[in-house]
Amino acid sequence: MRPLVLLALWLWGCGAAPPSASALHAQAGLKAQAGDLPGAAALYDRACEADPDQPAVWLAAADAWRRLGDWAKAAERAETATALAPEDPEPVAALAQARLNQEQPEAAR
Repeated sequence: MRPLVLLALWLWGCGAAPPSASALHAQAGLKAQAGDLPGAAALYDRACEADPDQPAVWLAAADAWRRLGDWAKAAERAETATALAPEDPEPVAALAQARLNQEQPEAAR
């Protein structure tokens, strides 16, 4: 793990400052790796609120909700990621997958 991520997590754990979006993103990733998908999804959502202009955070949130089977939330987050980075095929693919799983094939195109 990168030293800055470790420092951010340590500072957050000490209560030194409110968690930044990058610290929340890192902590969510750790929760996801540990198998705590509900906790990861909640932290990714907090990271999205902390820095709403980061498509990677929205995409990570979409993936967490997809893994939980909540296709509506996955689609919402993937839609935001797509709007922020329309040239990136990854959010577009995530959005299409979520819409297909919501039985919205016409919106997946």
